[in-house]
Amino acid sequence: IMAKIEIVCLGGQDEKDKLCSALIINDDIYVLGCGIHCPSAVQLGIKKIIADYSFLIDNKDRVKGIFIPTPNYNAFGGLEFLIKHLANVPIFTSNLGQVIINNNLEWCNGGFKTHMNQVKAFKTRWNVNAVTPLTPFKVGKIEIMAFRTASFMPTSLGFVFKTDDGSIVFVDQFMIPTSVNNAMYDLIDDVKKFTNGNTLLLITAIGDNINNEAFTSPKYSVTSFFENVILEMPNRGIFCLEEKDIYKLIKLASLANAKSI
Repeated sequence: IMAKIEIVCLGGQDEKDKLCSALIINDDIYVLGCGIHCPSAVQLGIKKIIADYSFLIDNKDRVKGIFIPTPNYNAFGGLEFLIKHLANVPIFTSNLGQVIINNNLEWCNGGFKTHMNQVKAFKTRWNVNAVTPLTPFKVGKIEIMAFRTASFMPTSLGFVFKTDDGSIVFVDQFMIPTSVNNAMYDLIDDVKKFTNGNTLLLITAIGDNINNEAFTSPKYSVTSFFENVILEMPNRGIFCLEEKDIYKLIKLASLANAKSI
């Protein structure tokens, strides 16, 4: 008997920003991403757009876990709203993601310094777990494996859900790197060792970064651009980066250090 597999997108405007989906395998629900959309100036008066979590709330006893591949706000910003209804449902992400998500949820709920008692009381409502790439683990009845993906956020992950009928691969924002270093590499080739070449479905949730050439290969590499700017600087300069683009921050810091700036 084949497994009953369904995928339901819970958010998104047309084909953009589908940042939260429910993967249903038989009776178990696995939440893929819990993102948020922060509108631009064209949607005045709207600060955040989140998915409709009614389906997850109505079936909370079936929800086995929440999986966050890339630890940036666009991928997990909806957690502060969802975990109020799904107490202690485990959240799975990278080691960097564990730190970022915990800090964000603590800040959303008062912060350590200003409302210590409130944070301690609310802390029981979330459970963020760091997973080790290429090390299988079981959630519900399904064996799952995380793998490294190359992204603007180091330690970003993809997840493989292994069923008796084949594997389901989930990734969100990723790039195929043209050069490999400690911050920018992937383990995609190792996925086939876990899937045995039997992949039923690939699920992607790349948001609207596909429209930004700076997040695509090979234009994500900014070394030559930063080198030229730094060489032309008389003394010091100010660089502005998106908070989620840690890769460019690492490259900029490395160049500045190499040139003793």
